[in-house]
Amino acid sequence: MDEVRSPGVDLERLDIAGAIYKVHESRSGAGRTYLGGSVIGTPCSRALWYQFTGAQDAKFPGRMLRLFETGHREEDRLITELRKAGYSVLDRVNGQQIAFSELGGHYKGSADGIIEIGQPMLLEIKTHNKSSFAALQKHGVAKHKPQHFAQMQVYMQQFDLLGGIYLAVSKDDESIYSEIVVADKAIGDALLEKARTIITSAAPPERISEDPASFACKFCDYKDICHQAVMPRKDCRTCFASSADLSGTDGDWSCAKWKASVPNAHVRDACPSHVFLPVFFRDSIVLDAGTNESPWLHLKHEPSGQQFVHGPRETAPALEGVPVYGSDELAGQPAARYYDPVRADLTLNFGPLLETEVPF
Repeated sequence: MDEVRSPGVDLERLDIAGAIYKVHESRSGAGRTYLGGSVIGTPCSRALWYQFTGAQDAKFPGRMLRLFETGHREEDRLITELRKAGYSVLDRVNGQQIAFSELGGHYKGSADGIIEIGQPMLLEIKTHNKSSFAALQKHGVAKHKPQHFAQMQVYMQQFDLLGGIYLAVSKDDESIYSEIVVADKAIGDALLEKARTIITSAAPPERISEDPASFACKFCDYKDICHQAVMPRKDCRTCFASSADLSGTDGDWSCAKWKASVPNAHVRDACPSHVFLPVFFRDSIVLDAGTNESPWLHLKHEPSGQQFVHGPRETAPALEGVPVYGSDELAGQPAARYYDPVRADLTLNFGPLLETEVPF
């Protein structure tokens, strides 16, 4: 019998799966800068507000990103199968997905397709694991997947369709489930108004629960910001000088500091004049504030009595014994680092000077 030979590879350190997951993680771009019709049915409006303002990017591991891609591939597969089965399906117009854009381009979504079954109907394709698929068969989409149901209502209203087909595939055994969903104008109107409220609000809506350990909160991407007073990302959308511009079509933002429109492509790159919205400072009151042209906040943390000034060094007032923190220093930091005078160990190095010209 031939002797088994070593392949010359450290098998204990070989991680092919991890390498594949990293491929997906490296291709994962920045978070979206608009409110999506696919998520407007999320029960917690506060979570949607944090998402829309770019407070924190959702971080998905490579395995989940690969799973999402598998779902997208299933859409193409099913559309091909539907056409072979004799159905007429429109999924592209001039090479682009069938999409809508509302509220100045801040509220958008794209449909899987429109299928002709006696009349044009929305086509929505989803994949499910075995247990979810069984629950879908038992309860239907409105009860089992209310977010998917809401998504369909949004798209049916936007594309002026009277009904839609919800087509689901079991990832375990390739079983297929289909259900007709009837358009409900009242639901569509309510969801559009929900989107408008989230997009135009300068403060987050009420929490879905005050208990961070509740089922609704413990797996939320924004749990630390919402319940633990961790500061959000530095972003034009988290700045008190900005507001969503509803007059255009590209999802731009209005900047009161620069008296200009910030192109959507630049909102993630906030300038050095950035000052966080006061609502992000938990348990604090604003003692004084600057103007849009000279932005800063003087805050007091009521439980500890600690005071600090937040703003760029060129505009923030110098108050004796009161520390000054810029947005770069506060972004992503837990409250204890700037509320507790003993633990307030942030540096006071603000980095680049305040820009003198419009940075976009």
